[in-house]
Amino acid sequence: MVRRVLPCCLFVLLGVPLEGNTSEGVAALKTRAQYYDYSYSKSRNFREAPYNLEFQYRSKMYDDWLGLDFHAYTTGLAKGLSSQDDDRGYVGNNVGGDGETISNIGVFYLKSQFDLGNGKLRLGAGKNRRFYKLYNEDPIRIVNTAGRAIDFDYQVGSTHYYGMFMDKFQALATGDYLNDMYGHDGTKISLLALLGTKGQFKDLDYQFEYSNALDFLQRSYFSLGYDVPALSSNVQLTGVNVFGAGDKFTLDNVDSGYVAITTQTELSATTKLKMSAYQLYGGDMYQFTGQVGSTARVMMHHTILAGEVPLFEDERAYYVNLHQDFSQVLWPGLSGYVQGMWSENAKGFDDYKRWEVVSQVSQDFGQWMPALKGLRLTYWIHNHRVNGQDNGYRDGKVSNLYLFEDMTFNKFTLDYTLRF
Repeated sequence: MVRRVLPCCLFVLLGVPLEGNTSEGVAALKTRAQYYDYSYSKSRNFREAPYNLEFQYRSKMYDDWLGLDFHAYTTGLAKGLSSQDDDRGYVGNNVGGDGETISNIGVFYLKSQFDLGNGKLRLGAGKNRRFYKLYNEDPIRIVNTAGRAIDFDYQVGSTHYYGMFMDKFQALATGDYLNDMYGHDGTKISLLALLGTKGQFKDLDYQFEYSNALDFLQRSYFSLGYDVPALSSNVQLTGVNVFGAGDKFTLDNVDSGYVAITTQTELSATTKLKMSAYQLYGGDMYQFTGQVGSTARVMMHHTILAGEVPLFEDERAYYVNLHQDFSQVLWPGLSGYVQGMWSENAKGFDDYKRWEVVSQVSQDFGQWMPALKGLRLTYWIHNHRVNGQDNGYRDGKVSNLYLFEDMTFNKFTLDYTLRF
């Protein structure tokens, strides 16, 4: 008993993320190549062709209590297919500004688990990729970023109590193993703490999170979901609140939030429809694009506004996503979606409106031909359009007007995964 408990206590002093807690070891070699072009501000056009080679290993839980996850990768750029910017060099931030190849350890993570009371406690410590509601390492570029933290998850039945405490992260476009965390103006942030719970109460699914970037910014998240079997639907109410700016947050008018109602419906075995309506309250939503605003960052691979539309004070936004599996209609492994967002009523603009359309089609060749297992090709196109003129209302206030411009993205992604 002593052997099992003491190391777990030690890991709490070090740091952890919990996806690697598995009873079976997994090793894989993953390759990814991309080509995408994008334009914005009506006059700037760029191309980029990055590639990534990554070895991933997630150990089993040895003796059912101890394990290790390890990822190492190399990322480079096909310069002949990529354009440069006068100010930033190669602009995609997949690699450094001069397009040099970057190698790094993406994950080095100790994990542990053991029975405690009526539940199971999972612990972890080290550099890892984390996927919470208020902090998310989903890839905005060709490879995930990561951070160093302590994680815990205590599960009792279907209820989870979880959290993390992070003190370092890995910045984009750098070969540094870890970097200091920073605020919007480069101020160092010493700690990002996150606590949450999720579970089910009778027919109601729920999740709550609270995050605090120390002396910088606090945020909260909630979701309540209810299944409607007669309609093959799930109805969900979600909300995010930004509050409690500290001394290191120097912008004004930060208190804000949104509420949203979402329905997800299975129209058939192969067709799914998702619809959402958002309402912002307070000031403009502070959507921090770095890693310390205690928030998911803007994720270019889904929508320019990620899961956090709208952004502007009093704005109302509407979102529709239709996903189709074409395996039974055309050929195996083919799927895609089309989604749209449009918004109105933002305070402080003249003639305001905004919309975006995102489409994606993906082919899993392994479902089409077993010999090609692990090979996938994806094409993604995104159009974001805005109209209106800020009337000076935002002078000196928190603002996301850097997103107030027309943008178009096209991206091809080729993935191959070889599992051992």
